[in-house]
Amino acid sequence: MARAVKEWIGKTPNSRPTWAVIERLLEKQENRCAGPCHQEIGDGNAYDADHIVELKDGGENRESNLQLLCRKVCHKTKTRIRNIARANEKRTRKSMARYARPRHIVPGSKASKWAKRYNRKTGRFETVRRED
Repeated sequence: MARAVKEWIGKTPNSRPTWAVIERLLEKQENRCAGPCHQEIGDGNAYDADHIVELKDGGENRESNLQLLCRKVCHKTKTRIRNIARANEKRTRKSMARYARPRHIVPGSKASKWAKRYNRKTGRFETVRRED
């Protein structure tokens, strides 16, 4: 009778998977990289346990969200592409927020409903409501 193995769930986002979890992932992936290179993962090849859906994007630190990627090609490329995409999103949000802000209208400017007029009787400038 086969024993059902419970899925590994990390206690914290920084928890590393145990060796037993990595062995199960290797078996599931048939000892190959889950990235586009499909290189065989062995003793000589360095590999990383990578989150399919990143933690920053709402992914969880659990076995079903992990994959093994070769360190030299696939993991570095995936991380670099995702960081570039995140930077572009941040830059776009920042530039769009610039246009959404209400402008501070200075009294006396053309955009203002108020104007400064010189009062000859008092010899001073007064702020008066502009007529449309």
